[in-house]
Amino acid sequence: MFRSRRLPAAMLSSALARLHSIARECGLARHEIERELGVTLHSEEMRQAALMHLDVVKAAASAAQRELQSMSVKGPAADTHP
Repeated sequence: MFRSRRLPAAMLSSALARLHSIARECGLARHEIERELGVTLHSEEMRQAALMHLDVVKAAASAAQRELQSMSVKGPAADTHP
């Protein structure tokens, strides 16, 4: 049977910090967004699409943070099956 593997909490925390950093970029100027995403935004439409993408990343970061908090409350799951 397939079992999913969870990343260690330290790795998740690091990834979460990066996601939050990217999500905060939503309010930045176009050149800052371009630098963060590694793309050139040629139009306002592309800029808005990038901001929407960052909103999705922010939502994912919040979900990951809730998962981390849930894990810290419950403690690490013991893997008792070989």
